[in-house]
Amino acid sequence: MQSRIILGKAVLVIVLSVFCLLANAVNTDSLIAVLSKTSVDTSKVNLLNKLSGAFYNIDLDKSLDYAEQAYKLSDKIAFLKGKAEAANNRGDVLYYQGKYKEAV
Repeated sequence: MQSRIILGKAVLVIVLSVFCLLANAVNTDSLIAVLSKTSVDTSKVNLLNKLSGAFYNIDLDKSLDYAEQAYKLSDKIAFLKGKAEAANNRGDVLYYQGKYKEAV
């Protein structure tokens, strides 16, 4: 009886994980579509930071790329809040990759 309960919980976790991954894929696609239409301002920085966060559990290289784009653009337009968030995103990715010196 207990093995059935454990099996049922395991199946539920797997199903929920698949739905979360699918929802995240749809979310990233829509964010990317909006990105190409967004002008160079704080909205674009915020969108790049959202993309960095969205890709964190999917593709670390893409997450890092979006964080670096957000950082550079934030620096260019003097958007300190966006720059701080981008630096945090970049640090999170590098930490997760084991690149501790670069993450600091």
